[in-house]
Amino acid sequence: MAQGIQREMPRIIGPAERYEVDVSGVNLVSGQARRITAQGTRVQPEKAPLLERVDVELRDVTYNLREKKIERVGDALITAQVSRTDLTEFLENHRNLQEVAVTLESPDQVTIRARPELSGMEIPVGLNLSVTGRLAAEDTEVHYTLRDARALGISLGSSVAEALSEAINPLIDLSNMPCVLEVTEMRVEDEAIRVSATGNYPRP
Repeated sequence: MAQGIQREMPRIIGPAERYEVDVSGVNLVSGQARRITAQGTRVQPEKAPLLERVDVELRDVTYNLREKKIERVGDALITAQVSRTDLTEFLENHRNLQEVAVTLESPDQVTIRARPELSGMEIPVGLNLSVTGRLAAEDTEVHYTLRDARALGISLGSSVAEALSEAINPLIDLSNMPCVLEVTEMRVEDEAIRVSATGNYPRP
């Protein structure tokens, strides 16, 4: 049963380089597991940055022994880590930003330097903007609340900040993960953003 559950983790959490799984409180007759813990390495959710590490705790799990698949998860607790490098790559590939550089500062501040390629926003070649903001949870997403947008040390005003905010957000989107999740906490730690979320499976 433990091996079957390990094979199910990409379907429940998402594709990954590998998963390590531990199962406790197993009933081999009913297919019930009281608690499953797993660690995923380099998990790739759809439409989100690569998650360098994901720690998963699944409670009250129902496993279909005949079909060899997880049918239900009562509670899911997930902590995901997004590295500064992977966030930078995601912003360049999916957010119409070029020449991106990201700085993370504890507990929740993010500074992004980049050259936007947005309709209606003409940025001279070689001139990058610097935007500073804080992380905020919004249901299944981590948003980036901009406080200021600058170029050459000059503030560019609220309209530019709003346009950049719309282009960048959501910074991290977990809505496409198979588990139904709600972000409960995020913080900057060791050159990465750590995101905690709770949820269940399957989707209603």
